[in-house]
Amino acid sequence: MGSSETAGAPADIHARLAEELRGRTIAVPNMLGDILQGWPSGRVNPHYVRLKHVVEGMLDSSVPEAWYRKKLSDSDFALFASIWHPDAAWEDLHTMGLLTVWAFVWDDTFDTGEQDLAGDYERGCAFRAQTLAYCRYWLGLELAACSPSEFPTWPSYPSPPQSSSFVPLFAGRRALHRALSWIGARPPPPPPPNVGCALFKPLGEALCARFDERQRKRVYSQIKFWIDSTAEEQQLRIRGSIPTSENYLRFRQGTTAFRMFALVGEISTVTNIPSAIMDTPEMGVIMTEANLGIIIINDVLSLKKEMATLAMINLVPVMYHHENKSLEAIIESLCSELMASRQRFEAAASALARMAAREEAGGSDKSGKHGLQDELQRYMDTIKTSVTGTWEYT
Repeated sequence: MGSSETAGAPADIHARLAEELRGRTIAVPNMLGDILQGWPSGRVNPHYVRLKHVVEGMLDSSVPEAWYRKKLSDSDFALFASIWHPDAAWEDLHTMGLLTVWAFVWDDTFDTGEQDLAGDYERGCAFRAQTLAYCRYWLGLELAACSPSEFPTWPSYPSPPQSSSFVPLFAGRRALHRALSWIGARPPPPPPPNVGCALFKPLGEALCARFDERQRKRVYSQIKFWIDSTAEEQQLRIRGSIPTSENYLRFRQGTTAFRMFALVGEISTVTNIPSAIMDTPEMGVIMTEANLGIIIINDVLSLKKEMATLAMINLVPVMYHHENKSLEAIIESLCSELMASRQRFEAAASALARMAAREEAGGSDKSGKHGLQDELQRYMDTIKTSVTGTWEYT
């Protein structure tokens, strides 16, 4: 939600703010070298070119409009996946590529997709509900109880209101699922809300082959967290208001989709972090701080591009609008916060390393052949790479 002083602001506030900032020069420090020094960076998966060809095929089959397909192709999602996962084997990188294309195409639907949902909140809610039903099915969870309370350190917003016309449809589908389960038959899949969303079918099948039910529930909880978070962002865009920094960071923790990427990222590291580690408050700190680093880096580096489209829901203009600071002071403040975030991350990572050592010493380590401490370190390196990789990709 925006602040009370902007809740009724006219829709052109974004244009006015963009005009005020246009032409100003911002000196951006080398966050990678100055703040994130020592974190893994500077590598690209050797299968990048192969994945790039595969991604082009994904876009050809899922994006009908040539102009839109060209826009997505220019984003080079294969490079994104290859920077974030430089050590992944081909099959695992392919899975991460599927996730990347599906997530970016889905998110872009609200701006430039074939269904112009950006200005229609009711249709947006229906689209979100259809997406979640489709994801849940292809994760093999259509009959499973999926409660956010099962993963207390992985936050989840309440579901946004569904379009009333879809409530009977989903209720009827659940009844059909229960009836078919009695005779041992799996119900038919729900239709994808658009052709791009159908990319989740092979992604879900890959996750079912790799993850047990609890892991898939955890992934689904973060898919839902991301998708539900887009509802608040859509409302802000429709109203034309600017959120406060606190409100922005709250829903932005969801709209980055980082937690979903981080959980699926276990595939690329070939790790199996047990729930005794994954569901701790310390791991929650890891995810929150890495996410914050990604938000700061992305919002600073993408500001010019977003200003061109009058997209002022970005941390820099949000702070400029509400906090009466110069752009120089805002950048300095964000760099200081990124450094503090790194320190909080490192403290939580050290605590997790001690937990892993105790798990191994106690004989309860069932992570895999490499040992829990080694697997945890590789997973932490992957999380760090997602932060440094955001700087390199953006």
